[in-house]
Amino acid sequence: MPFVNLSGKQDADATLAALAAWDWSSGTEVAAFTADDTLSIMRVGTGANNLVQLNGSGALPAVSGENLTDLPSSDIPSDDGPNYPIYSQDSEVWLGPQGLNATNINPSANTIYAVRVFVEQTMTFEAMRCITATTPFSAGSLIRMAIATSGANRRPGTIVIDGGTIAADGSVGNRDYTFSQQLNRGYYWILWSTNGTGGQLACGALTGSTLGIAAVTAGNTGNIQYLTRAATFGAYADQTGATWTKVHAANPCPRFLIRPDLDTLP
Repeated sequence: MPFVNLSGKQDADATLAALAAWDWSSGTEVAAFTADDTLSIMRVGTGANNLVQLNGSGALPAVSGENLTDLPSSDIPSDDGPNYPIYSQDSEVWLGPQGLNATNINPSANTIYAVRVFVEQTMTFEAMRCITATTPFSAGSLIRMAIATSGANRRPGTIVIDGGTIAADGSVGNRDYTFSQQLNRGYYWILWSTNGTGGQLACGALTGSTLGIAAVTAGNTGNIQYLTRAATFGAYADQTGATWTKVHAANPCPRFLIRPDLDTLP
């Protein structure tokens, strides 16, 4: 069918004749007006200048997406990000970073430690854990944990949940915070800090009886394993734009874990 231009003096007879001659039963071509009021044929398909038609399931056919805009940026680990996290199992299922399980670190007071984890699917989490090992912190010491989004440059962003404080002195062992918080699929940071001194913090995510990778060294996990920054002990402020120090030495990353509420999964 020839194009019929309707701008200016409209040729109504030609337009009606063209529409009358149109095969409305083809199902593969559509009469359409372009921006300059030209009546034209548009073919259904996935080629250049075609109209895209949903399939029988209401889904788009396979088409190129190279011109799509405003898509969320990918957050893929690179050589300046911490090691890729895994699920660890320590009597229960926990999500945390991977790392060696034989070495502990002596964290500094008024310093935030951060490890990044990946939530594989939207789910509710119910607990955070860190582990003091070998030596407790000084009398009256407190520790604090939080979960933050992964912001610009794969660094901690806004605080999702601040677990509050828990005693770090006395006997060593698990320090658990309970809560209920849904996290969407994506990267998050687990934050930890203390006002105490002298204590040791367990590192790595795995124990000798745990399934998974049990040894990670400085040579096979990228450039860093965790981040630190100086900050007065207290409630966590928004971490967006904060300056962090990358840490990747002989010691592995701290064993900060979050536990999914498996009962809430589909």
